[in-house]
Amino acid sequence: LGLVPRYEEKKFDIAGRKNTWQVLVSPGGEAGSLRIFQQAWFSIVDLDALQKVPYTLHSAANGAYVFVIDGGVVVSEVLLARRDGLEIGDAQAFTVEANESATVLVVEVLV
Repeated sequence: LGLVPRYEEKKFDIAGRKNTWQVLVSPGGEAGSLRIFQQAWFSIVDLDALQKVPYTLHSAANGAYVFVIDGGVVVSEVLLARRDGLEIGDAQAFTVEANESATVLVVEVLV
């Protein structure tokens, strides 16, 4: 697109992801996130055991990749453990439910 390359870095307050989504990267730099020139969102959550958090995609044309950094969760009736991933390509929303303390990253992109 002829854009000038740029670089950003930021330290995020981990309290901002306790049982709620914290947007790390987004097209418009929403909620204090880093800005990217793509239709992509990177969001993270630290869930306590038995907590659940819904995620709604920003566009019906998008899909998501759910990656469990640590702990264990259930997403769309699929049990995921540490370092497991799951593609969400056919739903506009889903819920991440922790069966133990967990850290989960969601990468949402145009599919």
